[in-house]
Amino acid sequence: MKNKPYKTAVIYARVSSEEQEKEGWSIPSQLKALRKLAVQNDYRVEKEFVESASAKRTGRKEFSRMVEFIKSNQVDAMFCYKVDRLTRNPKDLITIEDLEIDLMFIEGRYDASPQGRFSLTMMAGMARFQVENQALDIQRGMREKIEQGGWPLNAPIGY
Repeated sequence: MKNKPYKTAVIYARVSSEEQEKEGWSIPSQLKALRKLAVQNDYRVEKEFVESASAKRTGRKEFSRMVEFIKSNQVDAMFCYKVDRLTRNPKDLITIEDLEIDLMFIEGRYDASPQGRFSLTMMAGMARFQVENQALDIQRGMREKIEQGGWPLNAPIGY
């Protein structure tokens, strides 16, 4: 196989909801930081994937498009702001690990070595714990609000 004169990469930027995307700050700041990181590490970005969807469950459209792009092209690395921007569920983590590419984040790099995969698994596990624990805290708070006679959420318009 012929060696490429440069290393190739993709960028993945994500927010959890369309409301966050409309605020307009997070995605541009992620892309700016990731483009800079790619240049600093001598990578040529082949494609950018941007999405507003929760990473708690599988089935994100841009994530799936990115995985297919990586599988059908010679890509050396993926740049993503933080592990929790990339995945918060074990199925997507396995999909990412199976790609056997370097993963570059603002806080560090994870390669396809056993140590890199272990570190990535730990970080993704913490991201999953965070989102699941936050859901429990929200549910507890809503139950308490109901017990004190309040509404768990704002009343619908016109109520």
